[in-house]
Amino acid sequence: MAKKGAPVAKKGKSVAPAAAPHRKPASTATKGPGRSKASEHPRGAEATDAKEQARAFDQAVRAFNSGNFGKAEALFEIAAQGPLLEMAHAATTRVLMCRQRLAAAGEPKVQTAEEHYELAIGLINRRDLKEAQKHLEAALKTPSDEDHIYYALALCRGLSGDVAGACEYLRKAIERHPRNRAMARRDPDFAELAHYPAFRQLIYG
Repeated sequence: MAKKGAPVAKKGKSVAPAAAPHRKPASTATKGPGRSKASEHPRGAEATDAKEQARAFDQAVRAFNSGNFGKAEALFEIAAQGPLLEMAHAATTRVLMCRQRLAAAGEPKVQTAEEHYELAIGLINRRDLKEAQKHLEAALKTPSDEDHIYYALALCRGLSGDVAGACEYLRKAIERHPRNRAMARRDPDFAELAHYPAFRQLIYG
């Protein structure tokens, strides 16, 4: 927070991978991105400073110790991109540990919208868009109507080359929170879609 990037495959055209993974829009609400507090680390985002990196690492360790390896993996991936090299190396090692635990345990048991969302963000960052979309659609089947889930679905559809689907879900995200219009304008993963009139009108309209 799809606050707390990826190759956009346009129809008939391949696009180089984006440099940064997806960032969930920041929330000022008291309830949201699965606890959508403004103080929560934006899961799925790149750790842009040492403070964010340390916070992501700390949250990842707690998730790992509680057995939530899917969430821990996504957070360790964030910490692995931060400026503190020793912490980044430790986070990279722990990402592999999480994947080993998940593989040994089989499919992780996820129930809440936030758990589905967190897994989806990790999958989007690894470009496993088909599985990411499954988790995001599952999140919408729970008692949740969070704007960041629609935003992530728009991102997932856009990266898959589905411009109409990206427009549909981004429109829903914007309806739930107008901040998503500006977020999409700045999001490098949506840059290629801006060439399509319908999408351009949506983000600049």
